[in-house]
Amino acid sequence: MASAVPVPEQPGRIYIPSTGAVVQQDQQYEGDYYDTVEFTSFAVGQKKIVFKDQANKSLQFTNLTQTKRIPSYAKLKLQRVGVHIRQWDISARPSENDVLCMYEMAHLRFTLGSTNLIAEGPLLVYASGLGLTGISNANDFSALSNGVASQAAAPRLREESDISDKIDLNCAIEMGDNAAWSATTQPTIVGNKAGVASVLASVLLHGIITRPLGS
Repeated sequence: MASAVPVPEQPGRIYIPSTGAVVQQDQQYEGDYYDTVEFTSFAVGQKKIVFKDQANKSLQFTNLTQTKRIPSYAKLKLQRVGVHIRQWDISARPSENDVLCMYEMAHLRFTLGSTNLIAEGPLLVYASGLGLTGISNANDFSALSNGVASQAAAPRLREESDISDKIDLNCAIEMGDNAAWSATTQPTIVGNKAGVASVLASVLLHGIITRPLGS
């Protein structure tokens, strides 16, 4: 009896000569697709497009390689959207003021394609809970709490969404203003002790990932 034969250029698919059947072999696991953007200013209207540019980013910042798309042949049943302000920036930790300002002054909008709205609101709504919490006896060091320290802290979506490698991930983080309170000034980035004036924000799409076996 002939053994199963892999189908060329179709990961996970095999042909069984004895029956003429074609079988798709997939693996499923709970995980995240994520990307990270950098803010160097808190100016009103400052906007960063997430999932757009993966150039030179290593695995701690993104696990995507295609612009606005999850990996080829992959599927994601999206259950949560989380945002994490990174607590280390290049050579030192960002100031507490900068981390808090991002959560309080920036907002997120995420759609699938151009019209299917999935998540919208201030970043504080989507705090992932990832990262350090508590205090340390190190000199002048404190670790901000972003909520319960677990992925479950990110809000569960009311309705799960099925995402394929053919759907655009349109996600933006934008800085707002204080005009509603008659304020005319805007926060500025304090920067860290190494003189780096930037803040990194990661967006995590959490759910059940399905990929062809061996891909």
